Amino acid sequence: MIAAPATLILDGSQAGLAPSGGQDHLDLAEAASLEQNQPLALTRYRSWGWVDEATRTWGGRSPSLDERLLLLTRAEGARQAFSDLAGQWLVPPMKRTSCPAALRLDDCAVGSSGSHAILVGRLGVYVVRFDADGVDVDTEAALQVEQLSA
Repeated sequence: MIAAPATLILDGSQAGLAPSGGQDHLDLAEAASLEQNQPLALTRYRSWGWVDEATRTWGGRSPSLDERLLLLTRAEGARQAFSDLAGQWLVPPMKRTSCPAALRLDDCAVGSSGSHAILVGRLGVYVVRFDADGVDVDTEAALQVEQLSA
């Protein structure tokens, strides 16, 4: 079932952390306005087939957790978004590691540097990114996959 990210994103306390922010129904123009090169971001987001995004944050400096859940119009666009986002976020000093097969994501990439970890994953037409400090991203991603698969 396809639903708006706001109805599927993790909510409430996560990893023992209190919610500290978030935004629902972020459209591609709003998302592009947050980027340094707004015209390029707008073009890229359109090519993905951007529909809607929801964000959530938990905690403070450390431990902390940030999640973005993006809905795209088609699987090909979601694959491209996954590839672009993994390439953007999983750069040195992040060291790439394997994603647990138990997550059952169509695509997955994880990187870590000390207590900081980033996971980018795709399930169908959804792309999720977790950015965590002192939090197990695999556990949080498993919870999100359950939400998306329900």
